[in-house]
Amino acid sequence: MPSPAQVKFTDAISRAELLCLKGRATLFSRKQRQVQYHASLAASVAAWEAYIESVVRAFFAEIADPLQPKFTALHQIALERAEVDLRKFNTPNAKNSRELLFQWTGFDPINDWNWPARRLSGPATRERLDEILQVRHSFAHGYPTRPYSWNCDSKGTPNLTAPAIGMVMALFTHLVKVTDRGLSRHIKNTYNGNNSW
Repeated sequence: MPSPAQVKFTDAISRAELLCLKGRATLFSRKQRQVQYHASLAASVAAWEAYIESVVRAFFAEIADPLQPKFTALHQIALERAEVDLRKFNTPNAKNSRELLFQWTGFDPINDWNWPARRLSGPATRERLDEILQVRHSFAHGYPTRPYSWNCDSKGTPNLTAPAIGMVMALFTHLVKVTDRGLSRHIKNTYNGNNSW
């Protein structure tokens, strides 16, 4: 069963998919399609960022035990400190996302963040995540988009396409699933609990 954070992510990524589908419309000019694809990429990154923040909160909700007053006091202090970091979290690259998860849940996703279906090792998967964040950062701030293997046309010019956006959404969906699964396993093993997800 997915965490509440994964359920929210699934809803958010479906909206990014709608933007991508709209960008495929043949009546759009190339420039209009690029705007739609950029919006879809930005929505995908926002869905990932929201997932990381939400899954940390879901972790705290899952391990709460109101029957143990000493634990509850420490739990509340930790949650309040985590909320400070969550409000400051705005660059969900691989390093920042991993550090936030590890610091506040004790779960290190590094061994889960690979993508066998696309033949990407752990380092290659994290690099791809960081490239996506760089592309989002570039167009959000009006900088030229950096060329990567997944966002270039046949001439080597950076150009978002429906397949590139599909890959972005697939990567985030995969990372969410494996993070959810790994964090669930961590909660069960560390807290001897039967969590709800």
